[in-house]
Amino acid sequence: GTNQTNLSAEADNSTLDWEAQGDTADEKIAARRDIVRQLVQRGWDKADIADALSVSRKTVNRDIASLNGTLLAVAN
Repeated sequence: GTNQTNLSAEADNSTLDWEAQGDTADEKIAARRDIVRQLVQRGWDKADIADALSVSRKTVNRDIASLNGTLLAVAN
């Protein structure tokens, strides 16, 4: 994707290694969703996010959907 070249400049591997950022599954998912949120805000497309985080696009879509629910709850 278009953003792959910016990967190292925008986020180092420790940032993208969401599985290392939590002990429990819930913590890891929360860390991953936080990264997804940041990358979406930077204008990354879903395919690039999935590649960067080594997850499926379906997972990215689910994360974004859950984030949208959270963002809506905050907005309201």
